[in-house]
Amino acid sequence: MLRNFIFISLFGTLINTVSAETPPAYKLLPKDTLVVLTVPNFQSAKAAYASTPWFKLWSDPSMIPFRDKFINKLNAQMIEPLEESLGIKWIEYKDLFQGQITLAVVQNGWNGVNDKTPSWLMVVDAGEKEAQLQLKLDEMRTKLVDSGQPLKTESKPLRILLKPVHSTKWW
Repeated sequence: MLRNFIFISLFGTLINTVSAETPPAYKLLPKDTLVVLTVPNFQSAKAAYASTPWFKLWSDPSMIPFRDKFINKLNAQMIEPLEESLGIKWIEYKDLFQGQITLAVVQNGWNGVNDKTPSWLMVVDAGEKEAQLQLKLDEMRTKLVDSGQPLKTESKPLRILLKPVHSTKWW
């Protein structure tokens, strides 16, 4: 009886582990995807990046004036307008990224001739912080709907894809 219980427990754990594995980005994205940037494991990439020559150059004290000017301009021209349009603060989300992160540009009806523009899509694996991310996404969804912005939401196993139906140019 104990042997059967151990076998069933191990089998159940194995099934949960296999089903919880993050599928590759190409399996998660729509067929009209134009550009993909993916990081298979954000935490590992963040740790590895800290030892690269580029990070050491970026962290060098002589780079402080350039880095501060660059970050201030990036915040003023991209991050703050994006945060304002979505009603969020980036800093509240950045600690929720645990596994694979994928940024993509999808056609969304754009063909280069009509007035439509491509849309951005972000897929995030929050790992153990899935519940926290779900709460944040629910808050964002409520703010966007309250502001009158139409949304299209798709659910995939262990992931939520949230993308605006219409695109905003951020470049």
